[in-house]
Amino acid sequence: MGGNTISTEQQKIANIALQTSSYGLTLPKIYGTQRVSGNLIWYGNFNAVPHTTTTSSGGKGVGKVTQKDTTYTYTAAVMMALAEGPITGVGAVWKGKDKISLSDLGLTLFTGTPTQATWSFLTSYNVPGNWAREAAYGYKDWYTNFTAPFTDQAINYSSTAYLASSAYDLGTDASVPNHGFEILGSLIYPGQSDANPGDIIPDMLTSQQYGSGFPPGMIGSMTAYTQYCVANSLFVSPAYTEQRSAADCLKELTDLTNSAVVWSAGLLKVIPYGDVTLTGNGQTYTPNMTPLYDLGDDDFLASTGGDPVRVKRSSPADAKNRITLEFSNRVNQYNTEVVAVEDQDAIEKYGLKPAENISAHMFCLPTAAKMAAQLQLQRLLYKRNTYYFGLNARYAMLEPMDIVTITDTGLGMTRVAVRIIEITEIDDGYDVVAEDLNIGVANAASYAHDSGLRWQMTVNATPSPVNAPYIFELPADPTTTGLAIGIAVGGSISDPFYGGCRVWVSLDGTNYRTVGTIYGSSRYGVLIAPYPAATGTDNSNTMKVNLISGGQLISGSAKDAENAATLCVVDNEFVAYQTATLVDVGKYDLKPVNRGLYSTTGATHNTGSKWARIDQAIHKLTDLDLSLIGKMIYIKCTAFNAYGSGEQDLSSAVAYAYVITGWAKELKTPEPGVYLDVIASRSQITYDGTGTPAPTTQTTAFDVLKQGFSSPVVLVMTKADGTLINNPQSYLTPVTPTAINLIPYSDQFSSWSGSATVDSDFATAPDGSPTADRLTDANGSGFEGRQQSIAIPADGTIYICSWFLKKTTGASNSVALRVNLQGGTAQVNRDVYVNTNAGTIRLLGGASGTIRSNGDYWLIQSTVTNNGTNTGLDLLVFPAIGFNVDDQPASSLDAGATGSAIVWRASASYSYEGYLIGTGTASRRGIVTDNASLTEPNFASAASGNTGVRVVALAGEPTGVLTDVAALYRNDAGADGTDGLDAITVSPGSQAFVISATSSGSPKTGQLPKTVTFMVLAGASDVSDDTATTYSVVASACTATLGGTNNKVLTIPALSADTATATVTIQRSGVTVATVLVSLTKARDGSTGGTSARDDTLAINNTSSYSGTQGGPLTLMVGPNGTITLDVDMGYTVASISATVNGKVQYRTTPGTGGWTDIGTEASGYMAIPGEPGQLAFQRTLAGPSVAANWEFQFVNRKVGAGTAVLDTSNDVFQVSWGAS
Repeated sequence: MGGNTISTEQQKIANIALQTSSYGLTLPKIYGTQRVSGNLIWYGNFNAVPHTTTTSSGGKGVGKVTQKDTTYTYTAAVMMALAEGPITGVGAVWKGKDKISLSDLGLTLFTGTPTQATWSFLTSYNVPGNWAREAAYGYKDWYTNFTAPFTDQAINYSSTAYLASSAYDLGTDASVPNHGFEILGSLIYPGQSDANPGDIIPDMLTSQQYGSGFPPGMIGSMTAYTQYCVANSLFVSPAYTEQRSAADCLKELTDLTNSAVVWSAGLLKVIPYGDVTLTGNGQTYTPNMTPLYDLGDDDFLASTGGDPVRVKRSSPADAKNRITLEFSNRVNQYNTEVVAVEDQDAIEKYGLKPAENISAHMFCLPTAAKMAAQLQLQRLLYKRNTYYFGLNARYAMLEPMDIVTITDTGLGMTRVAVRIIEITEIDDGYDVVAEDLNIGVANAASYAHDSGLRWQMTVNATPSPVNAPYIFELPADPTTTGLAIGIAVGGSISDPFYGGCRVWVSLDGTNYRTVGTIYGSSRYGVLIAPYPAATGTDNSNTMKVNLISGGQLISGSAKDAENAATLCVVDNEFVAYQTATLVDVGKYDLKPVNRGLYSTTGATHNTGSKWARIDQAIHKLTDLDLSLIGKMIYIKCTAFNAYGSGEQDLSSAVAYAYVITGWAKELKTPEPGVYLDVIASRSQITYDGTGTPAPTTQTTAFDVLKQGFSSPVVLVMTKADGTLINNPQSYLTPVTPTAINLIPYSDQFSSWSGSATVDSDFATAPDGSPTADRLTDANGSGFEGRQQSIAIPADGTIYICSWFLKKTTGASNSVALRVNLQGGTAQVNRDVYVNTNAGTIRLLGGASGTIRSNGDYWLIQSTVTNNGTNTGLDLLVFPAIGFNVDDQPASSLDAGATGSAIVWRASASYSYEGYLIGTGTASRRGIVTDNASLTEPNFASAASGNTGVRVVALAGEPTGVLTDVAALYRNDAGADGTDGLDAITVSPGSQAFVISATSSGSPKTGQLPKTVTFMVLAGASDVSDDTATTYSVVASACTATLGGTNNKVLTIPALSADTATATVTIQRSGVTVATVLVSLTKARDGSTGGTSARDDTLAINNTSSYSGTQGGPLTLMVGPNGTITLDVDMGYTVASISATVNGKVQYRTTPGTGGWTDIGTEASGYMAIPGEPGQLAFQRTLAGPSVAANWEFQFVNRKVGAGTAVLDTSNDVFQVSWGAS
C-alpha cells in the first residue's frame, strides 16, 4: 500500500474578540501610584499566523502516513488607554496572573502630554500586497488609502496616557487578555510613591482638563493641611475611575485624613482636627489651639424654656469600639486588604461594637491605612459630648473649627474648651454646635504593620542563566552520517526557579535557530580528583565527579556497565560505571568503570576534566552534514523557569563556540578501517557466432560483504562507455533515486553561447567560493542572454533544471529562465520569470517551477518531461526582461530593458536507480541476468573479451567509485572466458587522533609522532608494495612525511595549530583507488590551568548614571589565550517606589592606569516594588590575551526608576576567572 498525508487545519478566527473596550468609559485620573486596567480604544491590522507541525508514522508494507496539523495564533495593532495625562510612567505590569514588563509585551508608552506625537504606525503603515485576503477579515471598509489606510484615524490623543503595539500577541483565541498596570500618576510627593492630599485638592478643583471649574482665587492656603498629612504619613493614591461630584471626592479625602472643609473670608479652607504638634517626613505641623473667646453666662442667647447651653452626651455603651478599613496593598500587587483597630478597654467594658467597614482604596500602604483608621476610631469613641448654644451678632467672626471655652454656672462648667463644628445664622445671632476638645484625641501613635501577604505564584519569574554547557562529540553508531554532537547543560544549583532551557544553534554567530528543549538539568560537571589511565573494567581506581547543576546518579549492574547502559563521557573517552556512591551534595564516586568504550583510549584525566552522563537529559544533534567537520558552530541556551515561562531573551544569552572535529565519527564496533570487501566471480555471457546471445538465460553472481563502513553504498550498472543503465535487475534492497547532473556545474558562464556580457567569478557563491558570475544585458533594443545545449536520448526521462540567482534590493529586477526540449515534437519557451527582490515567480509557456531561499540566493527549479521524441535540451538565462512579475494581469516584456543578474550553477539532472548493500555485516548476493537492458547495441557490438557491463559500488556521489563488484564480458562461442576485475580495498581508512596537550598547547610526552601504515589489497592479494601502487600526502597545519617500504608509512611528528590534517592519496597504475584523511586535534588541559578572583562585598550606586566602582577592582593573571569569565550575582531590595539595578563589567589591560572597556552589554535586574527582593545576575566572557598578563576588572551599576535600592549582602558575588580550555 502507498503512503498518504493527513492534514488538519484549525478553524481560523476572522476578527479580534473584544474583552475590555467600553465606549464612554470614564478616563481615570490618578494621583500618586495606583493599579488600573487598560481600556482598548483602537485596533487594526488583525493577522492570523499559521503554525504547521508534521509527524510521520508507519513504514514498509503498509506505507508511511504523514500527519500535518495547522494551528493559528493572532496579532493585531492595539491602543489601550490608561489614564488622564500626563503621567510619570508605568511601573509593574500584570498580564493575567503573570508579572511582566512593557517590553515583554511589546508595548510603547505615551505619557499623555498635551502635545504628544501621534503614534507613527497610524501614519506610516502600508497595506500589504495580499490586501484582498485581509479585506475579508474586516479591512475593506478602512482601506480608502492603500498606502496609509489609517491616516484618517491618526490622532495624537492629547492629554491621554495610552499604550500601543503594532503587532500585539493575541494568543490562540484572538482576544486581548486582562491587564493590570501600575500607573505612576501626577503629584507624587518627593521620596514617596503616593501624593500629598494638600496638593490633590487644588488640582482636582481647578484643573481646566478634568477639574470642577472652581475659581483658583477662592482656595485658601493648604499649608497647615499639607503639614498635618505629611507629618502623619497620610499619603494617598486615589484613582478616580468613575464620574463623581467634586463635593463627594473632597469630603471623602478630608474625612479619611481627619480634617474638615470650611469657608473662611470667602475662601475654601481645609483644617485638620489635629491638636498636638507633629513632626515627620521633613514637615512639622503646629495646631492653633488658642481659644478665640471665653464664653460665659452673659454671652449666650437665652432660650425659651431652656438652658442657654445644652449638652447632649452619648452613652459609652453605644460608642463604636472597633473599625475596619479596606485599602489597596501595594506590597501585595494592589490587592484589597483590611486593617482593623479597636479599643480593648471599651470592648471589655461594653462588649464589641463594630462600626461599618470603611472603603479607602486611596491608601496603598498599610501604615497610612492604619493611621487613618485609628484617628477615625478615636473620634467615634472619645468625642461623645455635643454642645448647643446661641450667640449674638458680636461673634460673627467665629467659624467652624474655631476653638472657644464655655463657662456655665448651672452646668458647673468652667472654661471647658470646645471646637465649633457647625454655625447656623438666625434672626438675632447664631446657633452654634460644638464638640469636645480632648487634647490628644486627634492624634495617634504610628505602629509598624505586618502585611498578611498571600502566596503568589511567580509564574513569570526570570531564572538564572545556564551554567556553561559541556559540548562533546558522540559515537557514530546511532547516526546515519556518523557525525553527532551532545550538549549537556543545566541551571544554577541554587536557583529554585530554573526549569530548563531552549537550545539554539548558529553557523555564523548571528542567525540562530532553535533545535530542541532540555527540561531540567543535564547531569554533568567535572572530575574533582585525577583519574589514572586504565583499560577494560577498572576495579582499582575511583572516578570522582561533581555535578555542577545538581541531580542524582543511579547505580547500575555489572551488565549495565558492560553494555554501556550507564554511558558517560570524560574528555574524549567514553566510559560506563556500575556503582554510584553519594559522598557529598552533588558529588559521587563511580566504581568500577568500563573504560575505553567505542575504541577510545582509557587515558589519564586530570582534576577539572569535563564529564557528562549521556542519557535523555542531554540534547543531541545527530546526522550532521559531514561538511561541518572543521567548522565552528555557536550554541546558546535560553533558560526558562519551572513553569515554562520567563524565558531569557536570546540576545542576552551567552554564545558558546565549538569547533566540530569529527574525531568520534569513525568510533564503531568492530574496529574502524574495515571497508568494503568484494569477492568477484568469473563473469561472462555466451554469444553465438553471430553476436546474438544464446537462447538460454544466463546469469552471473557475486558476493558483497559490508562491514564497519559508515556511509551508504549503492550498486549501479553501467554500459561499456560508462553511462548508467537505468533499470538494473538485482535482488538487492532498493534505495531512493539519486540525481545525476547532465550539465557540468556552470561556474563559468563564459563557456555558454550568447551575447550577454559575462563577468566571471564576480561574487561569492552559496558554497562560499568566489565562483558566481554576473550576466549583463546592456542592449537597449533587444534581449541578451546565455545558453547551454546538450543531447538527450528520446525517451520519457524527467529532467530537473536548477538555477541560483542572487537576491537583490532596491529597484525591482526581473530575470527570465527558459528550458527548451528540441527535436521531434519540440517543447519550447518553458519560461520562469523571477523577481529577484521579492522572491516571486511567474510561469509561462506551460512551465512548472518553484523558488526557495538559499542564504543570499534564490534557488529556482523547473521540471520538464521528454515526450519520447525530444533529442536536445537547452538551458537559458536572460538577466533583464523589463517584466513586472507581480502584476495582475501580466505586463509585457520590454526589449529595451537593461540590467544584470548574478547567476551560479545552472544545471539539468535526472534520476538513476541503485541498490543498497545492507547496513549489517552479513553477505548479500546479487543476481544479474542477461535481460534486455544487457543486450543494448554497445554491449552487443563490443569486441570479444571487452567489458560490456560493469557493476560498481558507489559511496555517496555517483562520481565516487569505490570498487568494481563484477564485470560482464562478451564471450563469443568457442572463446575463453575472462576473469572479473579484482576489488581494490585500502585499510585503515580515514582516522582521527586526539593529542593530549598542556594548557599552553604543547603536546605531552608520548603523544607525537603519530604513524599510520597502509595496506592495499587487490582481491585477496596484498599489493601494498607493488610498484604500481603509489602514495602521496598533502599536509595542513602539521608536518607529514611518507616513508618505509614503498612509502606506505605516514608519519606526523609536529603540529602548528590546534587542529591539523594530512590527506593521503593512493593510486594503482595512475588511477586513484582511495583518499584517506587523517585528522589531529589538540585537547588542552582544562580548568586546572585556570585562576580566579572574587569580591563578596558589593555596593549600590543610587544614581541614574554610572559612577565609581561597586565591585572590585580585581586584578587577575590571564592568558595565554583561553577564556575569561565574569559572573555577577547581586541581590537587593527597594525601599520605596518600583526600581531596579542595572549593571555591567569592565576591564583594562594595565591595572591602575587607563580607561575602562565594557565587556558586552548592560544587564538589567528585576524591577521590584517596595519590600520585594530584586536580583541582578549575569555572566560575560572575554578572550584571553595571547601572552599571559595581569589585567584589572570591575563591576559597576546604576539605579533605574525612582526608588532607592538597598543592598542585600547575603548572596552577593563578583567573580573573575580564567581557564585555558
